[in-house]
Amino acid sequence: MSSGSLSRLRTRASGLLLSRGSLVALSTVSKMVTRAGIFIIIAPILGPTNQGMLVMLSSYAAVIGLIVAYGFQTKALRDLALAPQAAHGILRGDLTAMAVLCLPAILVAGLVGAFWVTASWLVYGLIFAAVIATIVTDYLAAALRALDCYRTETGVSAASALLQFALVVPAGLLHQGLLPVALAMLVARALALALALFALLSRPVVRDSLERAASPVIGTLRRGWSYCVDASLSVAASQADILILSALATAATVGIYSAGARLVILVMSYAWITINVMVPKIVRQSEETARAREETALARIMALGSLSGMAILLIGGPFFVTHVLGEAFMPLNDLWPAFAILFICRSYESYFAILMLAGGRMSERAAAQTVALGATVLFGVSGAWAFGAQGMILALSAVAFGKGIWFSTRLAHGHRPTYALAMALAATVLIGGVRP
Repeated sequence: MSSGSLSRLRTRASGLLLSRGSLVALSTVSKMVTRAGIFIIIAPILGPTNQGMLVMLSSYAAVIGLIVAYGFQTKALRDLALAPQAAHGILRGDLTAMAVLCLPAILVAGLVGAFWVTASWLVYGLIFAAVIATIVTDYLAAALRALDCYRTETGVSAASALLQFALVVPAGLLHQGLLPVALAMLVARALALALALFALLSRPVVRDSLERAASPVIGTLRRGWSYCVDASLSVAASQADILILSALATAATVGIYSAGARLVILVMSYAWITINVMVPKIVRQSEETARAREETALARIMALGSLSGMAILLIGGPFFVTHVLGEAFMPLNDLWPAFAILFICRSYESYFAILMLAGGRMSERAAAQTVALGATVLFGVSGAWAFGAQGMILALSAVAFGKGIWFSTRLAHGHRPTYALAMALAATVLIGGVRP
């Protein structure tokens, strides 16, 4: 093959990857914008207590839902990409296993409801069902991506986001209670599930699949066990703070905390974008000098993002509370310095996590995730017990910063002193504004 043909082939491949990356980004952004829009409209109507109860019930359901999710979403990305001709059989096997796993999940949900949940059983049941529908929908969306149906998946995600906004927001505005909001969530997510299933089954690669026999449920569960462990660690880590606070604080405190945490997650989306842009660039560099240059560029991007995000939280946070959430959420203003520290520490961690990902150090990342989860529980319980929501935030900050330091010691080049110093300095300045 001539050099000109190779060049055209590389250009075409790069364009295809960019197109896929853009579609995945569009799908994710549509979900984030919808969730943010629903929160901005619904939270002031529900108030801190009902908002906190909604967050708590959703967190319980998400953790119990791990029984059903079982890591099938990640498994589908690999299995369907490797054997698209067996798509029908793989989908049948996974969905059958998920249906079987719904039985123990319902049993656990009932036990949690009986001994833990203080809200209405009907509201709890509706939210649990909505979360299960979301888990299955996310699996179907992953299957579409694995089968190279990126445009279809993006369309389904956008339509699902619009459905949720169109149903949940009017329910909250007209009825102003948890029950109508929970019911609207279930209806919207059930419709999204039906839409995703129809889109997947109508694809020729699935409809005309040659291998249609499904694996036995036991075999499917055995093959998916490693994916289950990985996915469970990620979800458990993301829900640990809400679970701890729900046990040690009031629903109103959880509602106020979750409002700030949601803004932190929204601002942290710059790190997700950076991962998608920079990891391929770093991986493609075979020469040490070129790779170091990309890593330096990454450090600058992360430092700029960290300082910009800190400014957004410290300046925009109080404005957001005063003009959007209202007087009931005013205690959140006392938490913005702590949330800014959390944001900086997570940015610090993300920098080294990106380098670990680019270097293919996945087993070490998984080990760090396991240790970090244990540390989050230990420090989170201690911090929340002593200082409430602010203690929880500072505990999460310490864990994130510790992960960043550990990641830096595992990398060949060590850590970037200028970036680490900037983050430590900013954190020190912010700590002066935190009052336990």
